[in-house]
Amino acid sequence: AQLPLNQEQLDALSEVFNIGFGAAANTLGSRFGAAAKIAKPRIAPGDNAKAAELLQKESAVITFSFNEEFAGNWYMCVEASACSVLVEKLTGVKTVFSAELPGESRDALKALFLDIAAISFPALATTANCTLTVAQTTLDVNTASRHPFDPSTAFSQGFLQTAFTFKVEGVFDS
Repeated sequence: AQLPLNQEQLDALSEVFNIGFGAAANTLGSRFGAAAKIAKPRIAPGDNAKAAELLQKESAVITFSFNEEFAGNWYMCVEASACSVLVEKLTGVKTVFSAELPGESRDALKALFLDIAAISFPALATTANCTLTVAQTTLDVNTASRHPFDPSTAFSQGFLQTAFTFKVEGVFDS
């Protein structure tokens, strides 16, 4: 199924996300002590085949469950290579991404994305003039042998795919 949004609505949503995640980039830049940039998000109707391909790759999958106007789940998939670099920069410990991501590494990664959410979601809500309340947040590790989501069931009512590049100068580019 596809959500019934036209190109103008997708472009408007992309701009709202650009504002929200731009605020997060500024804060993350100061946290890492380097210039950070989140490229303008590209939003398109979801495609189960493309989502299945994405979810076959090793990644961290952070789920934000919302209430109110945007009730449902939002998923952030972060490539394994970016996760390893982020965890090392946050904890000072070199980490090999795996299904058994150590507790300290998992906590640091989840805390980073909670920080991104704490900054970007209020900006998204204000820009869109709506209410966003996170009811729950989880972090799953998606590996070659463990895939926590089947797009055809997880997204049975359709979904939007938002993709953006996140860079911290001299630290990482994902």
